[in-house]
This record gives sequence, structure tokens and C-alpha cells, in this order.
Amino acid sequence: MRVGADMDLLFNNLSIHEQFHDVSSFHQALERLMKMRAVAEQFNREIHCNCSLRNTKPMSNMVIEKAIGKLPESKRRLVMRWLTKGPFWDAPEQRKHSEDDLLECVDQNDQVVTNTAIGEAAFRRLNGFSYGIVSIKPSDWESSSVKVAYRDGNGQSGNQFIDIKNFLDSNTLESSLRQEKLPIRSWDDLKKTALNKETALNRFNRLTFARDCFEPLDKLPFAKCSAEKLVDYSIF
Repeated sequence: MRVGADMDLLFNNLSIHEQFHDVSSFHQALERLMKMRAVAEQFNREIHCNCSLRNTKPMSNMVIEKAIGKLPESKRRLVMRWLTKGPFWDAPEQRKHSEDDLLECVDQNDQVVTNTAIGEAAFRRLNGFSYGIVSIKPSDWESSSVKVAYRDGNGQSGNQFIDIKNFLDSNTLESSLRQEKLPIRSWDDLKKTALNKETALNRFNRLTFARDCFEPLDKLPFAKCSAEKLVDYSIF
């Protein structure tokens, strides 16, 4: 499955469901999640969360925003920046599916996943794009993929089943992202793509790029379509 370049990865908010018994065990799980986010950033990708994630309860009597209060200052700020500034998959300009779209998770006894990251990823996959989800563990969502059914207005699936890759640890995520092309969102990203070890630089050992060959592009507005065509029709 190719992870989409526009939104990349979505955090599975359903994977936090009051399953932790103490703050310490939640902090350990959160550490693994933030390592996955760091891996995603290494590949010019983001893990998008939902706007209300900070109010989700990892424990029955405590929301995330309070649970991270005892983290070291640097880690707490990093988590809070993500929770408050996103990126968010359910921001008005990002969200694609609506409350009228009935999406059910086949692997979870047809649990309705409308208005969740899983539902959003499934809807986007149904419309020609595919996105991975990232889940925290331990949780009820530890399978390597989830299957979602899209139901029509009569409650029929119409054979529309969508499989979504589910990442649970940084090693698996890194291995998968290494097989993907880097998303290009700026001229600097284009430069990174050209110099990436999986592309032209290593495949053609006599090829070199002039140190300043990308500098003229810095003065121009970024044109995503042009950048992607350059990659598609070149030796990148």
C-alpha cells in the first residue's frame, strides 16, 4: 500500500480508550508514539491527529492534556505542540468524509468508525488515495491492518471493503516509508528527492549535482505539479 503524500499518516484516536491503569504506562506508550512521529518527520511526513485528541482519556479519570503534566519539560512541550497545533486531519479544509458516510470496521464487529481517523483513511482510500494509520499500544487496535466497509444509504456494503495499513512501532513504520517516494512539498523537498540514496545519486555512480543547481528555484513560487512531473519524467 502506498501511503498518500498529501496527508501521509493519521493517528488512530480509537486506540486510546481508557485502557491504561497508571500514568507511567501511558507515558511509555506515548514515547513509542512520538518515536513514530519522529520517524515520519525524517521522511518529510506528518502524523495527523484529530482536533480533540488532547481531551481523550487514556485513563478513566484523566485526559491526555493532564496525563502529560509530569513529563520532562521538553517532551511535554513537544506533545502539547502536536495536540494543539496539529496537523489535524479533521480541520475543515482537510476532512473528506462526512457524518452521512457510514463506515464500519469489519475486524471490530462492524464498529462504526465514521468521524474517526480510520473512517477518514478508509474514505480517502475509497476515493483513490491510501493512507496509513498509526495506533498506540497496548490497545484494542494492534493488528497490522484494519478492514473497513463502506455502507450505502440502505446499509449495504456494495462490496466496498477497504484495507488500511496500521503501524504500531517505529521500526515497522521506517521500513515501510523507506519503500516510498519522498513527498514533495517545496523546492527543498525536490532537492532531497534528487539526493536521496534510493534515487539517481546512487543508481548512477558518475552522476553529480552542481552545488548551486537548485538555487534558482528558491526565487520562484513552489509549483507542486511541476516538481512531481520533473521527478516522474527524469532519472530521479
